[in-house]
Amino acid sequence: MDENKVVNNEENEAPIPKTNRFLFGAGCILIAAGVAIIALFGGEEADEICTDESPVGFYSEKHHPSFEIGEGRDLTYHLSDETKVFSNPKTSVKEMENKELTFCSEYAAYYNEQIEDESLKYIPEDMIKNYNWKYANAYAWYYGLTRSASLSKLKIPYIFDGGINCFTSGSQIYIKESAGENENLIPTFDLKKSAKSMEYFGIYAASAYGNLNVELTFSLLKKDSDKKFTRYNFVFDANVNKSNGMVPSFYGAYFEDFEGFDKSLLEGCSMISVSYKIKENGWIYTPEPELAEEDIPTFGFIKLYEVLLPESTW
Repeated sequence: MDENKVVNNEENEAPIPKTNRFLFGAGCILIAAGVAIIALFGGEEADEICTDESPVGFYSEKHHPSFEIGEGRDLTYHLSDETKVFSNPKTSVKEMENKELTFCSEYAAYYNEQIEDESLKYIPEDMIKNYNWKYANAYAWYYGLTRSASLSKLKIPYIFDGGINCFTSGSQIYIKESAGENENLIPTFDLKKSAKSMEYFGIYAASAYGNLNVELTFSLLKKDSDKKFTRYNFVFDANVNKSNGMVPSFYGAYFEDFEGFDKSLLEGCSMISVSYKIKENGWIYTPEPELAEEDIPTFGFIKLYEVLLPESTW
């Protein structure tokens, strides 16, 4: 199938033209970053700076860092209560009311310098009133790994740039289900820096086609004295929806809410990963009637935009 030829007519979304781009996806990158991504993934350069055809690709073996999990050191933890997963940081992150003015103000100050029209400038107090794309952008931008954890040498840095849509430099990488031929290829990113402490994690992601009902896993990896790794897997159920064109879905949880896990174990973790398995009949997708049969997607997959580790120290 040609995954590049897709028409999007969902309500409240701008039409997405048919294209011969490398892959279909939502995102935005600067031209310079686009050239670097093309060199990494291949494909033709996008004519547009900010479109739903950004030249990105699937995570594959060539992106996988070299490491070995020690025997018996692939440890899995589940939430004691599935309601502990939160999709709205504004209403779920502890003491958020004491933090949001800080990140909204810094985000507004940064982007207002680039906006000449006074009527279009961001007002932090207005951003705080509701959880919308401005608030989500500010949160992702402020707590993105490159910024909040000073991680400037990520393996694939343009994924974790704090941008989650076309109003910033957001981009994404595609992740196939961790099953079958991808069973052992768990998308992993070497942060090249060790954590001292962490409180909770956040993930911005979306389904490429339709909606996905999945078992989502966020993992942290730590190198042991024998140079092998322990992997801590934090597993929860998630409904990954198609992006509304502005902001992908958010998933977050506190490490202390995973049953049997000791937060002190997070000290020394230096790699992260995101993987998932689609539940039975968990891919819900209705092809647009104008699509030719050969253009109808044969599988659904997740687009990973951003990973956050707020309140962490490094």
